[in-house]
Amino acid sequence: MIRSLLTAGLCAVLLAACSSISTDHDFDDQADFSKYGSFQWLPASAERITDSVQFSQLLDRRVRNAVERELAGKGIRPTSDQPDLIVAYSTKTTQKTEVVDSGYAGYGYYGWRGSYWRPSSIDVYQYEEGTLIVDLIDAARKRLVWRGKAVGVVGDYADSEKQINEAVRKLFLNYPPEK
Repeated sequence: MIRSLLTAGLCAVLLAACSSISTDHDFDDQADFSKYGSFQWLPASAERITDSVQFSQLLDRRVRNAVERELAGKGIRPTSDQPDLIVAYSTKTTQKTEVVDSGYAGYGYYGWRGSYWRPSSIDVYQYEEGTLIVDLIDAARKRLVWRGKAVGVVGDYADSEKQINEAVRKLFLNYPPEK
């Protein structure tokens, strides 16, 4: 009973740790981010690296809405005429496996006979990890000036909008970058 509770608690902690979204970014330290006030999406005809299994119009709309909301919060508005930035994104999913060794499980002390120990249990968890990369390209110079990457566990479709919004929000906490 205690072992089951311990294993369940450990699983909950591991799943909570896996569900967090980590972000990272890189940028051109020569770029003047204060001059960027408008953007346009990379034309649909341009090649985009996207996992075809995960790509859908629903996913596309959710990512675009989240990015547009965050850029608007930074004072960068969409335009159809001579944008300062071109925005592109890509997604990828990867199947991951987590192996947890719970160590030795003892049943306690049995008087003069000593303690009884049994071998550890090993639990295996499989999950899907998703990566979202957002690129900001200086439209005049045609150079990448900022790239953000968010990585996290992919949940159910019902949670996808919430997860995308959280990932993009965390991603843009680092924009504009501090030089």
